[in-house]
Amino acid sequence: MPEFEFFRWTSVEDARDGVSRYLSPHRLRLLTEGDAVDVRMMATRFRELVVTVLDYGAVANVVPGLTAGYHPLIVPLRGHGTFHCGAEVVEADPGVGVLASPSQPLWMSLSEDTLAFVLRINERAIARVRASSAGYLPSQSLVFDPLLDLREGDGLSWWNRVRSCLRSDYPGAGAVPGVEEMLIRELLSFQPHCVVPRAE
Repeated sequence: MPEFEFFRWTSVEDARDGVSRYLSPHRLRLLTEGDAVDVRMMATRFRELVVTVLDYGAVANVVPGLTAGYHPLIVPLRGHGTFHCGAEVVEADPGVGVLASPSQPLWMSLSEDTLAFVLRINERAIARVRASSAGYLPSQSLVFDPLLDLREGDGLSWWNRVRSCLRSDYPGAGAVPGVEEMLIRELLSFQPHCVVPRAE
């Protein structure tokens, strides 16, 4: 796993632009006491996955809209978030996250104390994993059930594996291609999803 980079911003504009470089352009509104803004982020990339950990330091309203080309997986490590994924609403807190899909408009409200883990999973990485099983490149995209329960069973096992992979002493951390495929394959095995026509 590549090392994390650390960022800190004291303006809404700088925070929005900095986060957008790792995720996607979005609208951001922070409800702060006075004019103080203190946004912190750590981030790393490996192949088709991007990991960020975000602390907005305030109630945050974030509107990515359509996340073209990737699925954002968001889990509060602390605090609480309300996520609107298309027509679905997910209340998330530690142990319960959200897995959004590119074809579903996304917006969220995060509590002041939220520390959010965000995993960006590119669609082409999911397509490669599906192709390795099917023997051909799928022509359709996936829409996941946005409610991601990580409190028990397969969800908890997967979440523990994700956290293990982020440790520098994890035996497989250096084998990036294998780690990426493993995490996606296991996610597909337990998280409900359906296929939809790929957006042009």
